Amino acid sequence: MHDASLLSAQSIGKTFRGVAALSGASLDVTEGEILGIIGPNGAGKTTLFNVIAGVFRPSSGRVLFRGRDITSLPPHRRLRLGIARTFQLIKPFGSMSVYENIVVGATGRGRSARAARARADEVVEQLGLGRLAPQSAGSVNGAEGKRLELARALATDPVVILLDEIFSGLNTDESAELAAIVSALPGQGQTVLMIEHNIGAIRAVSQRVLALSAGQVVSEGSPATVLTDPKVVTSYLGQRASSQH
Repeated sequence: MHDASLLSAQSIGKTFRGVAALSGASLDVTEGEILGIIGPNGAGKTTLFNVIAGVFRPSSGRVLFRGRDITSLPPHRRLRLGIARTFQLIKPFGSMSVYENIVVGATGRGRSARAARARADEVVEQLGLGRLAPQSAGSVNGAEGKRLELARALATDPVVILLDEIFSGLNTDESAELAAIVSALPGQGQTVLMIEHNIGAIRAVSQRVLALSAGQVVSEGSPATVLTDPKVVTSYLGQRASSQH
């Protein structure tokens, strides 16, 4: 572990029915950093997020947050510490408004109703959701849903936010708008881990990139270094290029 690490996942192994989804994967993220995580489907990216968020207990290894071993803590305890996440599949409370969904997120760290609404107001302003706020959450489109998912996580006032493919399905303009929002998060006190298949977003937002393949870290460094690494080009980028023809 690096001494300056805010969050550290050390030699994480996770096996499902005898199949290894992760095999000794490690990452360290420092405060105020945006770390991009890439790799082919089945590489173990979301499993790693689930271990960090507390959804899965690792079969081996441990997770440290601010030097504290949190490997055995459940998700709600990690949320109270300041670890929040978004999900690939957006599941808002469809019968509630966008604003009410954000208020629910804001109560996640034990705020009073008044404090939760005040935090929700801040997030609505931060993400430019004023027009959408009164609308039914069940009526939002894909791009709006991505912002709502981010808003619900930000409403918890996280120290670390895990973004799971938040750029998927967005057009160029929508991606650019969201990239500007994500890039600004460290200045507002958030550290970001971002799983993403949108390589343009990875280049635009990430300060450092970690590439997974078959449950192991195969490359780590600057976006330029990792995205030109022969191992990454072979295992991931080449595969993506051929799948797009």
